[in-house]
Amino acid sequence: MCSFFYFRVFFNGMKKTFRSDWWVFAAFALVTVLSNALLVPEGLALHDSDALLQPLWADRLWRGGTWSAFPFQQGYGGTLPALVRSVWALITEPLIALFPSRLPPHVTAHMIFSYMIEPLAIALTAFFALKGTVSRIGAFLAALCCAVGFHEWVYLYGNDYYMALVVMGLLFLKIKTRHENPFATMKAGELLLTGFFCGIALWTFRPTIIFMVALFTPFHLVLPELRRILAARGKIERFIFWTLAAAMVLQLVIWMAGPDIGTIAGRRVRLHAGSNMRIVGALALLLWIKTRLSSLQPRHFVKAALVAAAAVTGFIPELSFMLTRPDASFGNWMTNDFGGALDTLKQLPHSLLELMTGEDHLSLYTGMDRNAPIILLVLSTFALLRGAARDRKLVPPLVIAVLAVIAYLRVYMTGPAEARYLYPLFPVIIFSIGVLWDATTKTRAARILVLLLIALNCGYQINQRRALAAFSQNSGRVHSIMETVSLMQKQDVPVVISDSYWHANAFSFVSRGKPLFASGTAEWGPPEARALALSTDLAGILLTGNTAPTADGIVTLLGKSFALSPLPSTGMFKCYRGKILTKKKQPGTSP
Repeated sequence: MCSFFYFRVFFNGMKKTFRSDWWVFAAFALVTVLSNALLVPEGLALHDSDALLQPLWADRLWRGGTWSAFPFQQGYGGTLPALVRSVWALITEPLIALFPSRLPPHVTAHMIFSYMIEPLAIALTAFFALKGTVSRIGAFLAALCCAVGFHEWVYLYGNDYYMALVVMGLLFLKIKTRHENPFATMKAGELLLTGFFCGIALWTFRPTIIFMVALFTPFHLVLPELRRILAARGKIERFIFWTLAAAMVLQLVIWMAGPDIGTIAGRRVRLHAGSNMRIVGALALLLWIKTRLSSLQPRHFVKAALVAAAAVTGFIPELSFMLTRPDASFGNWMTNDFGGALDTLKQLPHSLLELMTGEDHLSLYTGMDRNAPIILLVLSTFALLRGAARDRKLVPPLVIAVLAVIAYLRVYMTGPAEARYLYPLFPVIIFSIGVLWDATTKTRAARILVLLLIALNCGYQINQRRALAAFSQNSGRVHSIMETVSLMQKQDVPVVISDSYWHANAFSFVSRGKPLFASGTAEWGPPEARALALSTDLAGILLTGNTAPTADGIVTLLGKSFALSPLPSTGMFKCYRGKILTKKKQPGTSP
C-alpha cells in the first residue's frame, strides 16, 4: 500500500509536469536518440561481464529464471532497476523482432534500455526534480546534458544500480528542497512514503545513504543544537560528551598511526577501528536525546517509528536475501587508512576530470572541446557555492558533495581513487548546472557563455560516442561474439568454458543458455553454467588470449585439463572442442 501511494505521488507529479511541458519531454527523447543511437548496435562490445550481470539476470527472469534481491552471486547492487529492464525487454522484444537486425531481438532490446532509456530516465527525473528550485530554463539545460549523457556513463551502462543512484539522488534532492526539516513539515503519510523510498534506495545501492543523511538533517538547526549540547552542564551529559570525544580521538589515532599500538609483555596489541564510529554516532544521538528530552513529545517518537518501519519494509528484499544466503558477501569494499586517504585525495582532481570526460575509459576523441566539461564543472561549482550563501535550499547539495568526497577518500573496493566512487556527485553536478544558468540571468554575455559551454560539453560527449562506435565497428568484436556463439551452437557440447570472466557473460547473454557459457576464473554468472563446467567431460573451450594451450594441445581450466581439437576461427577468439583427460593423463600425475 505504501509503495502504491509513493508511485502515485511521483507519477502524478510527473504527469502534471508532462502536461505543462510535453514539448520538453519530446525534446529530451529526440536528443537521447540522436546522441546515443550509434551505441545500440555496438553496445554488446562495450558491456563487459560486470555490466552484463543485471541485463543477463533480467533476460532470464521471464524465461524460467528465479527472482532474487541481487543478481547471481553478486552481493550488492539490488535488482529493482533490472526488474524495470526486464519489463521493458518483455514488451519491446516482440516488436523489435519484426525488423531485420544483425543482433538477436533480446540483445537489441537491452542495448536500447542501456543507451537510451537510462539517460532519458535521468533527464526526465532531472527536469522534474530541478523545476521549482531553479528556473525552467535552468532545469531544461541541466536535463539536456543528461539526455546527451556523460561519456563516463558509457563505461557503466548496464550496471543499472549506478544509473539508479543518479535518479534516486535527484529525487532525494527534490524532496529536500521541498522539506527543509522532513520531521517537522511532513505529514504521517509523507513520512511513510519517504521511509519506504529510503529502504528501497538502500537495497538498490548503498551509496544512497549519503542522500538520506542530507535529507533528514535540518542544516539550519545544526549549529544551534551543537551550541545547546556544548552548553550542557549536567553530569550525565558531560560524561557522555567526554566519552564521545575519547572515541573520536581514538578513531583519529588509529587512522593516523594504524591499529598496532605496540606490545605488552611481549604480545602485540592491535585496536580494531570498525566499531568506533558507530559508538560515536550512538553516543552523539544519546547526548542529543538527553539534552532534548524535556522538549521531545510522543509525536516525535511516532514519526521516527513511522520512518523506520517504512524503511525496513522497503529493505525487506535484502533482509530476506541475508537470511537465505548467509554465505553471500555484501560488497567487497574495504576502507583506506589515514595515509591511504591522503594519497587518494591527490587523485581527486583526476577523478573529477574522469567524471566529466570519461577520459580513462574508452576515450578516443581528443578535440579541444574536451575542456568544456571541466570549465562547466568549475563554474557551476562556484555558482552553487555562491548561491548557497544566499539560499538555504542550496546547502544540501553542497553537504552531499562533501559527504561524497569523504566516502571517495575512505572507500577501497578494487582499488583506491576510482572515479565511480564519486558517482553520488552526479546529482549535485546536474543540480549545479541549473544553478549556474540562474546565476547569469542579469548579464547577457554570461548567458551566452554558459550556453556555449553547455553546447560544447554536449558536442564533446557526442563526438566521443561517434569515435567509440566507429572503433567498436572496426574492431569487429560484436561480429566475433555472434560468430562464436553460432559456432558453439553447432557443436555437440553442453557448456563452453572461457578463459576470461570479462567475456563469458557476453556469450551467455547472446546464446540464452544454448549452449551455456561459464567462466574459468570468476564465479559471477549463471550458477548452472559453472556447475556443468565442473562436472562435464566434454566442453567447448574459448580462449581470449589470457591462456595458451601447451605444445601438445592441452589447456587447464577450472582445475581440469582438456585435450583440444581446433575449430574454425571467429576473429578475435580461438575456439576448440575440449575433452577432459583421464586421471592417468592429467599433467603432473603418474600412472
